Amino acid sequence: MLMFELDGIELEHFHLSGDATPSREDIEVSERLVDAGHIVGIACLDHVIIGEDHYVSMKQRGNMNG
Repeated sequence: MLMFELDGIELEHFHLSGDATPSREDIEVSERLVDAGHIVGIACLDHVIIGEDHYVSMKQRGNMNG
């Protein structure tokens, strides 16, 4: 078993369409990750969506509150 200490995570994923605009599912996943992180003591620092020529930070949009 591997053991390591973790203070927080950052999730990143690509939108194959090239449009980095967060979907309803992206926003819901961000909220669920924040809630789950509270339970296990690991902060979800950000959820970054990468498009063709730009990215969107859910933290900067205010979707990582909790």
